[in-house]
Amino acid sequence: MALKKAAIFSLVALVIALATSGCGASRKTGSSVRIDILAAASLTDVFSEIAVAFEAEYPHVETRLIFAGSPTLSRQVQSGAQADLFASANRVHMTTLQEGGHIVGDPQVFAVNQMTIVVRPGNPTGVTGLADLSGSHDFLAFCAAEVPCGVYTRDIFVKAGLAFPNASAEANVKATLNKVAFGAADAAIVYVTDARALSSDLTEIPLPPDLNILAEYPIGVLAESVHPEAAAAFVDFTLGETAHGILKKHGFLLP
Repeated sequence: MALKKAAIFSLVALVIALATSGCGASRKTGSSVRIDILAAASLTDVFSEIAVAFEAEYPHVETRLIFAGSPTLSRQVQSGAQADLFASANRVHMTTLQEGGHIVGDPQVFAVNQMTIVVRPGNPTGVTGLADLSGSHDFLAFCAAEVPCGVYTRDIFVKAGLAFPNASAEANVKATLNKVAFGAADAAIVYVTDARALSSDLTEIPLPPDLNILAEYPIGVLAESVHPEAAAAFVDFTLGETAHGILKKHGFLLP
């Protein structure tokens, strides 16, 4: 697979990256422009691939992907950070930006995800379902309450009528999953897409359909965008056939 041309920045470099605005003329002139895309951490793999496909179709547009938890990205925009697009793992943080005048037009839901339980290789604590997580465990890893995956995790326990257990509060789904992958936690609840992308050594325990959720991913052009036409083209691309094929390959559902 070709190397990804878009630069992918960690949360450590987030503030610096967002403070640097892109420059360049419109795609119509034939000169290059760059769009900065703020995206939920759970979109890391799939957006990296979608951006490659987008750049192949729009060779004069470079994408720069910046991944972190949705609330972190939302706060950065509200604090004045410069970017062109925001893709959230739920509607809440997108709505916050929309109500604050930071989103142009109506955000579009381009993907849907679900949650699953993952346990350490060999499942040493014998987890068979959600009820097992409600009891006593050596260590559980969940997303923090303000992060979309943390909200969904808590919703699942409420739907099941189970007590919410003590667990770590991780900044995003990648950090949550890594706790289990590296043996620092017995189990976690993460997005299906992340569970399947990390390692076949982990054991996935599906949640019953009646307890699971449908996590919607909206994307919108930021009012602060330097290149709104190129940003709008990326939104349209995520809603198209090529992106749909990539999303499905990574385990996402379509809206």
